[in-house]
Formats: sequence, C-alpha cells, structure tokens
Amino acid sequence: MAYNQDAIVTSSQDGVMESSRNGNLSEPSPVKLTHLKVAKVFPTVRKEEEKPGVDDTAKEKVKVSKKQVFPWLCKFNALCREAAGSRSYKRLDDLMEVYTRHVAQDVKNCYKKPNRASKVKAKMNDYMKLFHMLYRDIRRPLEYNYYLDRMSDLLAMYLDMEIKASRRGKENPRIISDRLMSALFILLENSMGHILNAILKAKFFVKMFNEICIPIIMRVLRDIPSELNEVSYIQYVLIFKKWKVLVGRKEERQ
Repeated sequence: MAYNQDAIVTSSQDGVMESSRNGNLSEPSPVKLTHLKVAKVFPTVRKEEEKPGVDDTAKEKVKVSKKQVFPWLCKFNALCREAAGSRSYKRLDDLMEVYTRHVAQDVKNCYKKPNRASKVKAKMNDYMKLFHMLYRDIRRPLEYNYYLDRMSDLLAMYLDMEIKASRRGKENPRIISDRLMSALFILLENSMGHILNAILKAKFFVKMFNEICIPIIMRVLRDIPSELNEVSYIQYVLIFKKWKVLVGRKEERQ
C-alpha cells in the first residue's frame, strides 16, 4: 500500500518553493527553511489578527478554549521557536521529551471524553509533523533510533486519541484507519519494529473499535519478513494474538 506524504513537507520541497520565489535556484539556508516550517505550524498572532472578517469575540473564545485544554502549550511553542534553525538533534530530543511529558497527561484525561480527545489528537498531529520535519533536516544515522523511540511513544497515544474521538461518529472508520496507517509508516520512517511497538502500546486496540483496528493489524501482518530477530518475533506474536481477539470467532478469521 502506498502512503500519501503530501502532509509531510520535505526539505527539498520547501527549498524549491523558497528559491523559486526569490528567483534563485540555489538551496535556501537551513535556518530560513526551518523557520518556514515552524511558521506553518505556529502562525504568529499578528497574522491571525490581520485576517479580515474574523470576529474578535469569537477569536477570544478560541484562545480561552485552547488555554483551558492546553495550558502548557504557549510556553512549549516558545521553545519550538527558539529551536528553529538550530539543526541540533539534542534540542529536538529535548522538545520531544518535554512534549511527551505534557501531552501524556492530556491523553490520560481524554480516555473517557471523545470530544476532548478530538482536540488533543488534532494538536498532536500538528506537532508530530513538526518533529518529523525537523528530524529529516538533521537526521544522523547514529541517533536515528532515539527519534523513532520517542515518536513511537507519541504515536501510541495518538492512536488512542484518534480511536477515542471516533466515538463521536463523525468520520468513516476506514478513513480513520487509513490516516493512522499513513501516520505510522511515514512518521516512523517505515521502521516495522517501532510501528509494532506503537500498536502494542495503544490501549484502545479492542473489539469495540474493530472497524478501525483490524485493517491496521492486517496491514502490518501482511508483509512479515522471512527472518526475524527475537524481539521482532515476539512483537509479531503479540500482534497476531491481538488480531485473534479482535476478529473473534474462528470462521471470521478465514
């Protein structure tokens, strides 16, 4: 299955866009590039204020609502802007660690609240894209797994928020499944071990959400490598057992 990466803007794509606007085909500097990416996720207040036809009262309500749901987000956005252009893996790792620590509590508070889960998963999607773009700018082979480990933890929580938000009944389950599969394979750079790890850590891969969960598990079980190390073998066994529980009756598994 091919996964659409339109939502993930790569460095080369940003470079072409920036250079063509300036009439210069040379690649833009990393600092400008990263600031451009951060600006896409964190638009400035001034730009929001300049939008015509937006009611000030409505904007104020949105701001208050965001502060209530994500009281820590303003300070975290400031950290993101400070890290823009640094091309430092340590700063990215610190950002992901801080974000994971804060968002974990928000996720925990959403386990019984589909509407709140919808807000959290939307924000998580934005920040995971940002982390992935920053990572692709500074990718270093020796530090590869550290990013994947942290992103795997974030994706486990994101899976739960997407699945819990589905209780609102506003989206087709198959669309949600496809979106989650794209997130897993793109943000985890097709690392099957980390993809399996994220699925195993998710709490809502249960029978109640069969329509979302079964297609995801069937996808990862479709292409099992012929040779597996001990850890991968155990992961696949656990995933297979989870699939058996989800499918239920023997005749349904065939």
